[in-house]
Amino acid sequence: MSDAAALSWGWWRERRLPAERIHLDSAAAGRSSRATLAATAAHAQREARDMTEPLLRISPHVDCTPEDLARLRQALLTLA
Repeated sequence: MSDAAALSWGWWRERRLPAERIHLDSAAAGRSSRATLAATAAHAQREARDMTEPLLRISPHVDCTPEDLARLRQALLTLA
């Protein structure tokens, strides 16, 4: 940390309440609960079932003509 950064946060450090105990559980921050893992897995499975064929979704708010869509289709077919 640069000296300027240390000085700019000095006011916060001075007003901070002293810690009563040391928090050592930072390693668990990346461990998800079983409920979170189950919800994530269920979402991935639903998403996999929904995406069984190539889809192109165009927002109804996008102003495009049938010609624009035909050009987009051709461009996508060249990628396949």
